[in-house]
Amino acid sequence: MLQGLTSNQGLYNITYSKIKELFDKTGAFVAFGEGKFNKLKEAEIEYIKLGDGLRCPVDKAYQVEKEFRQIIIDGIKNDMEENGELGIICRVYFEHEPLGSGNIFRLKNILKDYIDLFPDKFSDETIEECCRNCNNDLASEAY
Repeated sequence: MLQGLTSNQGLYNITYSKIKELFDKTGAFVAFGEGKFNKLKEAEIEYIKLGDGLRCPVDKAYQVEKEFRQIIIDGIKNDMEENGELGIICRVYFEHEPLGSGNIFRLKNILKDYIDLFPDKFSDETIEECCRNCNNDLASEAY
């Protein structure tokens, strides 16, 4: 969940303030290495790893997981309302796809939460077609 968030700049921008509020309220933070973890942890508090570098006090784990997931769901719904599936796919494509490769595996990985919530809107066919259109738009602008 966090990997998809950090790989998708649009969703990150939509959800940042709410996630920051959640982290501030619960004492959660992201620390990939032990050095960073040791700098951020508070003494006398036991922490748990929730994946993708996310850590929080053990007694707040359920709250963090539940509220974090809801923030992501609400952010995805907001993103869909504002940009639609084609806008989202193109944004992620231009942020990550090596242009012209035609490989949608990485895009599907980044869009996993979108696909889970809106499988009919983010089908392989839709993603592939959007990528082809993005490539065609780039080619026509170049000439």
